[in-house]
Parts: sequence; structure tokens; C-alpha cells
Amino acid sequence: MDALCETPRSFGLYEVTQTIGRGAAATVYKARHSRTGEVVAVKAGRRFMGLEPGALERFHREFTAICKLHHPNLVGALAIRDVNEAPYIVMEYVPGQNLEQRLKNDGAIAAEQAIPLFLQVARGLRHLHGHQLLHRDIKPSNIFLDGKNNAKLGDFGLLKDLTADKRRTLSKRSMGTVEFGAPEQFEDAGKVDCRCDLYSLAATMYTTLTGKFPFGNGGHLQIMQRKLLKQYVPLRLLLPTLDPAIDQLVNRCLSPTRTERPDNCDEFIKVLRESRPCPASNSIEEEMFRSARGTTGTNVKGRERRASVRFAVDLTATFVPFHQNMRGRWQATVLDISSTGIRLQTSRPVAVNSVLQITLGRSAPSELVLVRWVKAGENDALIVGAAFVQPLTDHQVEALRSTMA
Repeated sequence: MDALCETPRSFGLYEVTQTIGRGAAATVYKARHSRTGEVVAVKAGRRFMGLEPGALERFHREFTAICKLHHPNLVGALAIRDVNEAPYIVMEYVPGQNLEQRLKNDGAIAAEQAIPLFLQVARGLRHLHGHQLLHRDIKPSNIFLDGKNNAKLGDFGLLKDLTADKRRTLSKRSMGTVEFGAPEQFEDAGKVDCRCDLYSLAATMYTTLTGKFPFGNGGHLQIMQRKLLKQYVPLRLLLPTLDPAIDQLVNRCLSPTRTERPDNCDEFIKVLRESRPCPASNSIEEEMFRSARGTTGTNVKGRERRASVRFAVDLTATFVPFHQNMRGRWQATVLDISSTGIRLQTSRPVAVNSVLQITLGRSAPSELVLVRWVKAGENDALIVGAAFVQPLTDHQVEALRSTMA
């Protein structure tokens, strides 16, 4: 019986009670032992998996690697069996829901609730790394919540054993989920280390705290390009009361260059354990300016005022909502611009606090802006005021001046 086509009644002595999830390589069921009443999760591979080169070996290797792991924040593996020529792994059942389901049902999770969950996941990941194992697919659907504020990292289908033969991962093969995976996983999954998991953990925490993917929505290539350019809105700008140390940690972890990320889970755990909320900034533009220029103290406001002198331009622009799946781009006219902000006129509706990916003129690179206010203009047009996520440099401002009519 193909586990992906129809629900089996049982796996040996385990009677199936519910289908939990389906993937390309396996299906997971909730099941109960007919004699002991023990409730487990059964991960069943496809029938005739052995006909696919390496598939059966990977399935057995997954069990061999995780069966020896015993940690309260990792989903445990209990046994591996075969039925009707299809292998299945008996695993610990975590009552409740996964993080993806919770986000869909309840939206973004407040920092005071999310931080303890990710502290647990980071500890489980540290245990995994301590056994020379990489997860390579950390994302909300692979974090399981039991309803008692306990979190467990699971689904080890892309597990990599760093002590095993490196030739097992085909050269130049990509693995992972593009919204959360580190760039190097999509270049050559065989040449990764624990820092790819820290990237995914940070991206998952970003999504949990904001309800949005850090690098927006779009196609695979578009998201990859944003990752390589590190084009995203820092957490501190979306969550003003978040501990700056967490913002800095996520910023490091999301670097496209893995040598700029933390070396292991210890720093991740330390920052979360010691985190404290902080007062909100008085001005989001001030925070952006400080972040971009690396300045602090009373001189910031003075420098910001000088840097924020607006000038009128005769520019057209195109933009797309950063966190929506859109085809094509919307048109806008630039009314005036400064190094820290821009004022647009457009006929398309734009929401306050939304993020736009905007292109000024024809040849300029795209920029991210955060919409601060929207007002009605003439002839059903809208006037949009937005702040640059990364303030423009003097060179960029002069380049825009040169395009003025």
C-alpha cells in the first residue's frame, strides 16, 4: 500500500487513528498500540521506496542517527519496521500543534511567549549538533508545541551526519525550504555546517515574531537574490520594544556569509536567556538612521535633520508589496525624497506599516521602505509617506539629483 495515496488501517500492532501530515517522501500518522494503548507518530515512506536510488538508505540512516538522541526538545525515534515493502519509523507523538499551525490560527507570537519556545528549540539543536548532526530544514512546521509551553524540534528527513561519508550528499544538490534555508544550502548542500541551522532558526524566529517571512514573498530566485543582498526589514524596526540584542543576533544569523554568523548555538541560547524588553524608540526614522550610520547619542537627531532635507524630483517609480505574492509591479510618482524617506503618489491602495520594495527610475537598485502614513490626494490618488529601511548614502542622493528634470 502506498502511504501517500490512501490511509492504511495499521502498521503492525499500531492502529492508525489520524493522518497528521503528508510530504513528498513520507506521510505521518497518529497511531495507537493495540496492546499497550501507547500513542505514537508513524512516519511511513512510500511503497517500493527501495526502487529509488538511495531513498531507502536515507530513511534508515535517519532512524539510526536520531534513535540514540534523547533530549526533551527533540522528537524521539522509537523503532523502524517495514510493511508491504514500505519502511516506517515509530516516533514520539507530540500532542498539540506545530508552530506553523499556531501562526496560521493565532498570528504572530509576542516576544515574551516566543523567546522561551526558541530557547528550548536552540537547546535541542545544540544537542543535535553535539552529535555531529545537522537538521537542514528548521521551519515552523517542524517545531512541535504540546500546549504546555514545551517545544520540540522534529522531522529529520534532511538530516546530515557530519561524520558519515561526504559523498552521500550529491555534489551541487540543494536541500531545504527557500523561505528559511541558508543560501549555501541551495548552492551545494553537501558543503554546509551548523551555521546553516542557525540561519534557519533565526529566520523561523523572525517569522514567529512578525508573522512574515524575513525575505518577503515571491519566487525562488527572487527570494534568493534578496537573501544574498541581505534585503529585509530588521526586527527592531517592526518591534520597537524588542531587546536590541535579539535584533543583533538575528541580523548576524541572517548574513549570507556564514563566517559572519555565530559559530554555534551557545550565543543564540545566551542572548535569548538574558533578553529583556526595552523602551520603544521615539522615531522609527531615528532608529533607521542610527542603525545605518552606527551613531548614538544626541548628535543623531541633528545629523538626521541635516540628512533628511527633502528635495522635489521628477521621477517615476515601481513597487511591489514585499510580503505579498504579486505579479507585475505598481506605478508611482516620486513627489519628494530625502536620505531617510520618500513621498509617493499612486493609484494603488497601500497599507500603513506595510513594506514596499521600490525601484527609483530605471537603473537604480531596489530599496525597501516602510509605509508610515497614507493620505488622499487628487483624482482618487493616494499620497504615501515612507521611510527607507536603509537610509540612502550621499552618493545615492547625488545620483538621484542628477536624474531631476
